[in-house]
Order: sequence, then structure tokens, then C-alpha cells
Amino acid sequence: MKGTRRTVSPAGATALIERREAGERPHAPRDRLPRVGIWMHYFAATQQELEAMDLDEGPDGSQWPYVDCKGWILEVEEFAGEIDGRDPSEFGRDEPINFDPADQEYDGPWTLRINAELVATLTRLDGEQIRAYAHRYLLEDWEAERLLDLADLARSAYAEGRHLYVWSSL
Repeated sequence: MKGTRRTVSPAGATALIERREAGERPHAPRDRLPRVGIWMHYFAATQQELEAMDLDEGPDGSQWPYVDCKGWILEVEEFAGEIDGRDPSEFGRDEPINFDPADQEYDGPWTLRINAELVATLTRLDGEQIRAYAHRYLLEDWEAERLLDLADLARSAYAEGRHLYVWSSL
């Protein structure tokens, strides 16, 4: 792993939070203050583009366009499901790209290919639906803009034959 950044998968975030609440400090560097927040960058790429990307650095470090969703863990499925009138469990599972989910020792970063059902749902969401949802549930303006950006990213990825991915890191 390049640098000293410590990372956690979306799936492992809950376990780490529980361990920290119990007083443990898994993966905490001893010579620095603990990090706050989880980086979540959604991006679109072909298989060849993904292979050329430095997944240790993510789309930002590779100068690749992305939608910054820092702080959102698993909410994209919830937002998309609620707006589209679906249960988020219908979307299926995302595909791990650069890690084995069974490897408890891997400290990331994590890249997942977003499942096709969620991408298809995001492509169907239009600005009016997203804004109405944001108004109804009192989302902040930046949250509505993030959802609009994700829907735009999904539509352009679909139109260009790219897959949608999420890269995460602490």
C-alpha cells in the first residue's frame, strides 16, 4: 500500500465503529491523530481504464473524474430505492474489484463495481424526482446536488459503455 493511509471497506465500517465504541483502536496509527470520515468516490470506467488506474490512490489520485460522496456509506441504495419506490435489498450486491471480502486483514482501499440494478435505477432518476425527494425529506442542497451528480454519472456511464464503481478509504 502506498503512503500511510489506512482504509476500511463499506462492509467493514460497521464492525470497526463497534470496535472503536468498545474502546479498541483497530488500524489506528500510533504516531498520528485518528482520521475522521470515510472517502467515497463514485466514478465510471471501462475495464481497460480501470486497469490503468492506480487503485491505491483512487480516482482523485489518478486524475479521474468522480463524484465525491465522503461520509455516505451505504445510503446511495437507500436514496435511489426510496425515490424509485423500491426496496434497497432488490439491488443486489456490488462486486469487489481489488480485494477478497473474506480477507479480514486487508486494509484497503476498496473498489467495488456497482451492481447493474442500482445503476439502472440511477439512470432512470430525473432531476424533478430527485429535487422533490430532497424537498420532502429536507435534504441539504449539497445532498440533492450529489444525488443529481450520481444520476448524471450513471447515465453517462451507461451511454458510454462504462461501469460505475465506488472507491472507499479512510
